[in-house]
Amino acid sequence: MGKFGLSEVAFRELAERVSNAGRWGAHDALGALNHITDATRREAMGLARDGITVPCGLTVPTDAASAELRPDRAHGGTWEAVNERLSLELHGWPLTHLDALGHVAYDGCTYNDRPVTLPAPAATGIVAAREGILARGVLIDLPRTMGLPFLQPGQAARLDDVRRALGDAGLALRTGDVPLFRFGTWQYERVTGGAVALEAAPGISVDCAEWLHASDPALIVSDFGLDVAPSEVEGVPIPMHVLTLARMGIRLVDCADLDALAETCERLGRWEFLLVIAPVAIEGATSSPVNPLAVF
Repeated sequence: MGKFGLSEVAFRELAERVSNAGRWGAHDALGALNHITDATRREAMGLARDGITVPCGLTVPTDAASAELRPDRAHGGTWEAVNERLSLELHGWPLTHLDALGHVAYDGCTYNDRPVTLPAPAATGIVAAREGILARGVLIDLPRTMGLPFLQPGQAARLDDVRRALGDAGLALRTGDVPLFRFGTWQYERVTGGAVALEAAPGISVDCAEWLHASDPALIVSDFGLDVAPSEVEGVPIPMHVLTLARMGIRLVDCADLDALAETCERLGRWEFLLVIAPVAIEGATSSPVNPLAVF
């Protein structure tokens, strides 16, 4: 059990308190994306004032275990073309990817009490988000607020830390926003030469769950996987994935690169921006590679 310790019985009660099952109807497949409306999109577009775009997707190393690129050449006479075949572990590391609601289940059910089905149907797969995400993004830069270069593997940011980070930015979350949690994961790897892993990773504490539920975000982005590891919950290795995806209907972007975004926010003195994410509609899949764009 992790540092703050939560029994599985207490976690099960928490999961019921934050559940959005049935909130938008028994057949709903959008989940928290229902919070994004024409009005919130127009408001978010108004934040793109300076013409500055910051990519938040990692460059994918194609010699990694999770990605393999096989190039090929075609030619005839004076012309030549280069083609590639790409094999990806869609939930792999380090791949910036969007989790669909069917990615995680708890007690046999994904969001809205749907069973796990392989391959994923449209309701729980990535195709349900094919219209994309256009929303107000809010960077929650935890190392900045906590006076650290980065969070250590296994270090949890508590709700008080998150609230202070928002206060330092002069912002509050509004319905339909996308909070981007920066732990400094990639800065940690550059400085120390170490590697963050599923067994030892920074994240947010489960004490943030009810606050997140009340804040009604449309999506959550983080620079690793949101869950602190080792887990704080007995018997549940990824409690925040369970609570967000399987109970609240909030999709996650894992493994984003938020370091350049943090530098840009600091330079401009503002931590809100237009966020644009367009997943690839892969039939039957519960994930898609993405390159989130923050536009100022």
